[in-house]
Amino acid sequence: KEFGVALGKELLKAAPNGGTYAVISGGAASPNLALRVDGVREALAGSAWTEVPGSPSFSNDDVSLAVQQAGDFVTANPDLKAIVPVGGWPMFAPDGWKNFVEPNKAKVDSGELALVVADTLPMQLELLRDGYAHALVGQRPYEMGEVAMRTLLALKNGEKVEPIIYTGLDLVTKANVGEFLK
Repeated sequence: KEFGVALGKELLKAAPNGGTYAVISGGAASPNLALRVDGVREALAGSAWTEVPGSPSFSNDDVSLAVQQAGDFVTANPDLKAIVPVGGWPMFAPDGWKNFVEPNKAKVDSGELALVVADTLPMQLELLRDGYAHALVGQRPYEMGEVAMRTLLALKNGEKVEPIIYTGLDLVTKANVGEFLK
């Protein structure tokens, strides 16, 4: 849920005046993605943000479908102020994402349409740097792997380990994207 809360908080920073927003998710039956959606809603509760009908959409992890859904939300809601994919699917097709953003570029550049997306893969960082998103929130997969190996070794050695280990999130905007592209 913390992941979704972080996405919502980044939207509040990117576009504090609020408006209508849409969420793109992966699978409807995915508990972790449902928690992310709940987290976005929790972070935006009591703010000037309102979720549009039909949100969240479910891309079933299909990157092309996720891009199409972003376009469909903008078409169906001409005054839409934000799109928040709780996974990076639409940006995993960089050319498709650019094709979605380009007709909306003036709104994106002015902040009239905020794009706050989950994940921080290299192509997403490049798209953010180039003005195709306002913020990214990502897990730390390398740290997760390192902690997993240390935890397995500790278990093998009979040591006690924490039942849940939180490795944190990376919050990336145009201001700090250069640090993540190194």
